[in-house]
Amino acid sequence: MINLDEMLKVKPTGIKLERGRLLVSGPLLHDAFFGRSVILMTDYKPVGSMGFILNKPTEFYVSDLIEGFPEMELPLFSGGPVQSDNIFFMHKRGDIIEDSVNIIGDLYWGGNFAQAQDYLIQGIIQATDVKFFIGYAGWDESQLDDELNTDSWIVSNLINTDEALKTTTKNLWKENIDKFGSRYKNWVNFPADPSDN
Repeated sequence: MINLDEMLKVKPTGIKLERGRLLVSGPLLHDAFFGRSVILMTDYKPVGSMGFILNKPTEFYVSDLIEGFPEMELPLFSGGPVQSDNIFFMHKRGDIIEDSVNIIGDLYWGGNFAQAQDYLIQGIIQATDVKFFIGYAGWDESQLDDELNTDSWIVSNLINTDEALKTTTKNLWKENIDKFGSRYKNWVNFPADPSDN
């Protein structure tokens, strides 16, 4: 007989949670924002943490919401439920966008938005160099640690910048679960909503 609780239990990966790590949701997390999500952590501190959900595209392009933005097919992703009336961006052009904050390697977030917009118009920055989000994922003091202790998340390494910036994300959760090996193979077939089974 299959022990469902054991099958769906999160086993620690031994990877320390810090800026630049991924949080991959466990299969029992059914929150509208966080179910089947992959989050890139942009900050992790005892007083609070933040990151962006990489795999939840909205139905909008950035140009739909920002007047004068280049008419490029740059999808807007739901970064999380915090400050969902603001647009944030992640990019790999910290060498030319002022006030960018380094996440890991050549990956940055934020910086001078008008400057990034101008560089996109001029073709100095390519669409593949940047990803836009509405809102972000945030946790108060010790909140994320509590969630880690209740099997909500698995901590993983970001493989490369392109993984974070890609806009075709339909299989991103599954691809990240597959990285954890055969122990988690049943997760990808577990229904997103068990009541649908």
